[in-house]
Amino acid sequence: MSNLITASDLRAAYQISTNVSDADLNRFIATAQKGDFAYILGDALYYALTQWYDTEGSAYKELFEGVAYINNNNHSVYYDGVKDLLVWMAVKVFLVEEQKRSTRSGIVKQRKDNSEFLSSEDLNNAVYYVRGNIIHNVNRLKEYLSIEYASFPEFDEIKSITVL
Repeated sequence: MSNLITASDLRAAYQISTNVSDADLNRFIATAQKGDFAYILGDALYYALTQWYDTEGSAYKELFEGVAYINNNNHSVYYDGVKDLLVWMAVKVFLVEEQKRSTRSGIVKQRKDNSEFLSSEDLNNAVYYVRGNIIHNVNRLKEYLSIEYASFPEFDEIKSITVL
């Protein structure tokens, strides 16, 4: 199964060095997509989304890319789509995984000449920023699906997860 988003989507959302290859970013995307993202949506809704997310006029394309809808307060609001959620989940995987590498000797912290590690405080701030975006997107998804559930017969419930 192919990734639903691209390395460019990640680079547009979060400042990622051009030294990080698209192949690495695609690996982080796949990890996020097959992990937390699929878990939150549930197997049936995730599978349906992967089949129909790029089909013009489908409810799944709207779920993926975003759509205007009427909320419970009878206001027209815009839902950004699960694409944003997946992007932030992939950024989370990037922040966690990019800092270490597996070698013949075991897992090591990556060190390069002329570079400086982020302080724990700076890394925590980045993690909290990403975590906030994920939580916001999950809450918006819950709200959207609570109103538009009839368009998604595979929808059961949004599972809660611990983010980072």
